[in-house]
Amino acid sequence: MNTYYFSCSYPLEVGSVVNPGNWGRMIKMYDHRFGNPWVLLRETLFESVRGKSYPNKPSRLESIFLCEELEEMLHFLKGSNRVLDLIYEVELVDSSLPLHKGCLLHTNIVEQDNYDSLTQKAYHYWDATSVEHTELVTTSPVRILKRVVINRG
Repeated sequence: MNTYYFSCSYPLEVGSVVNPGNWGRMIKMYDHRFGNPWVLLRETLFESVRGKSYPNKPSRLESIFLCEELEEMLHFLKGSNRVLDLIYEVELVDSSLPLHKGCLLHTNIVEQDNYDSLTQKAYHYWDATSVEHTELVTTSPVRILKRVVINRG
């Protein structure tokens, strides 16, 4: 059994099943009054590139995001300033569903980014030839195995 790491800001019980697609739900509800509109552009471009060039890869808008290693999860949480998130060890409910290993570095948005640079990041993310910090994307639900308690201070 392969286990992975999942994070969210709310407490979950062991055995709980988390369905994929929450990120896509939030993106589809995106409103200019909150958040960073560049995230909406990034996700739109990533989905466009995926659909055109990598149609067998799971859509980020229909997936759940995981890390293979606890250190990668800690790196992600620190880099995204998600200080309230809890960390869980999880297993896939359906391991037959597609799983993509992308590089988190390609999802970063920097001041110099524009349409073309974000499109290039999307291609690099989906071709996954150089993955330094892994982000797993799958349409499988996950089952909570245990909460990981760690001092992140």
